[in-house]
Amino acid sequence: MVYDFPLDKAIGKCLVPFDYYAHIINLTAEEEDNFYELTQKIRRLSFAVNASKDSIEFQNWSRLCIKRRKIIETAENKIFSFERCLPSKGSNITNTLVFCSDKQPEQLELINDILNKNMLIFIRLPVMKPLITLL
Repeated sequence: MVYDFPLDKAIGKCLVPFDYYAHIINLTAEEEDNFYELTQKIRRLSFAVNASKDSIEFQNWSRLCIKRRKIIETAENKIFSFERCLPSKGSNITNTLVFCSDKQPEQLELINDILNKNMLIFIRLPVMKPLITLL
């Protein structure tokens, strides 16, 4: 099952009206292999989408989907992309939100290190998803 929910439709429904900047990144070879392997397993269990949520098949399918999503959420190259998109040291960045996954706390620490290295003042807000606000 594939969902199409473009950013322009999400703003105002489940996203607030900000300027969103999406950056396409590539998975590492290992992440790509794991993603492909999980996709094959998910495909073999695709019949479980219509099964009872209590069934073993549905539970296995759901677990595999969550594992695959985690690969995207914690992709290693996101950190490099984040660092590349920051303006040069000393630039004035205000009213900026950075959403981070709580699936890999080490990545949040790397983001903190990057912000500190660039002398950006920020606070971490523990909300539903870890959030960093640049002041």
